[in-house]
Amino acid sequence: MYGWLFLSGVGAGLLGYTAVVTVAAQRLLQSRRRLPPVTPADAGLLYEDIRLQARGAALSIAAWHIPAAAATRAIIIAHGVGGCRGKEFTVGSLDLVAQLVGSGFTVLMLDLRGHGASDAARMTYGIRERHEVLGAVDWLLAQGYAPGAIGVLGASMGGVAGMGAAGEEPAIGALISDSACADFQAMISLHFRRQSKLPLVFLPGALLIGRLLIGENLARLRPHELLRKLNRLPVLIIHAQGDRLVPVEHAHTLAQAGDAELWVTDSSRHLGSFGADPRAYSQRVIQFFERALFDRSASRGADDHTADLNQDANNAIHTTLIHELLQTDAQTPPGRSQLRMRWYTTPEGLRLRWELLPTSPESDQHQRADDTGDSDTMATSRIEDYVY
Repeated sequence: MYGWLFLSGVGAGLLGYTAVVTVAAQRLLQSRRRLPPVTPADAGLLYEDIRLQARGAALSIAAWHIPAAAATRAIIIAHGVGGCRGKEFTVGSLDLVAQLVGSGFTVLMLDLRGHGASDAARMTYGIRERHEVLGAVDWLLAQGYAPGAIGVLGASMGGVAGMGAAGEEPAIGALISDSACADFQAMISLHFRRQSKLPLVFLPGALLIGRLLIGENLARLRPHELLRKLNRLPVLIIHAQGDRLVPVEHAHTLAQAGDAELWVTDSSRHLGSFGADPRAYSQRVIQFFERALFDRSASRGADDHTADLNQDANNAIHTTLIHELLQTDAQTPPGRSQLRMRWYTTPEGLRLRWELLPTSPESDQHQRADDTGDSDTMATSRIEDYVY
C-alpha cells in the first residue's frame, strides 16, 4: 500500500513538474508582439513598406525599405526579443537610420518572426531568425546590390541571427552585433528565477520542452562558436559596460572568438549604447560600414575587373559572386552531406570557396517542422578558400 502511495506521489510530482516547465517553455519561446510606434516618414525619410520571404521558411516578413540616393551599399537592421522595426534599442532607431541614409546607405529594417507585423512563429533566439536576415539579403541582391556591399546591424537576438546568416552567406560583407550573448544557457540562467518566478531546477525541463516545441536545442546555442566560423569577416561588437541582462563579459568572449573589433560604452542598460550617445554611436557604425563594405561606385565594374584580374589590387575590395553550385554526393544518402562551392573574383585573383556541410544522424532526428514549416539547424561547416 505504501509503495503505491509512494509511486502515486512520484507520478503526481512528475506530472506537476512537466506542467510547470511546459508553461515556462511557452513563455520562453513567445514574446509580446509590439507594432512599430513610428514610421520612417516621422523622421522625414521616404520609405517603402514591403513583405519579403524568409529564406528556406514559409514565413512572410514585414520590412521597411529606406533607399538612399544612388546607393551601392545597404544595411539590414534586425531587432532583439520584444522589439520591432524602429524599436531596436532603448530609444527609437530612426535617427540612426537617417544618418545611415544620409551617408549613402540604403537601409532594410526587419520585423523578425513572431514580432511586429511579420508572421507568427515561436522564437529561437537567433537560430532560425537568421532565415529572415538571409531573406533580406536575397531581396537586396535581387535589387542589384553586389555581394560584399551588404552589412548587418543586429540588436541582441538580431545580432545572433546576423552571425548565423553571415556564416552561410558570403554576400554579407560586414556585421555589427550590439548586446548579443556569447552563451545562451549561461545568460538565461542568470535571469530564469526572476523572470519565471521558478527555482532554477525548472530550467533544464523548460529547455527540454522548448526543444520539443521548436526542434532546436537552445542549451547548445553558443554564438561565440558562430563567430569562429566567419572566416575574417569584419565584425564590430558593441556592448554596454553596465548591461545586467547580458553582462559585458559576453562581449569580450564574442570579440575574442571572432577576432572582432570591440567597443564597450559607458551605458548601464541592455541595448542602451545608442541612447546614451546617439552621435558617437552613429559615427562609429557609419565609419565601420564605410571601411568594411565594398563600394561598387568607388571601383570599376565587375566585367572590367574580371577581364583585367590582378592588375588593380589598389581598388576597393571587390568581391563579386559569379557562380554558385550546390551539389549532393551521389554516394551519400540524401541530406547527409552537402558540398557548396562558390566562385568569386577578387583583387588577388579568382577565389574558390568550398564548404562541407555535414548533417549528423542526431541533428536529423531533431530536424522537425514547427508551426512555421521551417526545420533545420545551424550545422557545423568546414570552410576552405583557394586563390588562383
